[in-house]
Amino acid sequence: NCLAQASSTYYLNIASCTTGAVAFGSVSLGLAGVAFQLGCGGFAYYHLSNQRDGCYLAYQTCLGL
Repeated sequence: NCLAQASSTYYLNIASCTTGAVAFGSVSLGLAGVAFQLGCGGFAYYHLSNQRDGCYLAYQTCLGL
């Protein structure tokens, strides 16, 4: 359940990043959109990694390890 929530959050973040990238790209001939997508997508992946780590730690704590 924890991992499913982390994945759902990641996909929502990526969808938001893409929407923002299209908006910035339409204003700046694409360059700002690409930069925004890369930065935002990187942050979304970093957030996903932290959430997954938290899930694994919570699971191991639950098991008493």
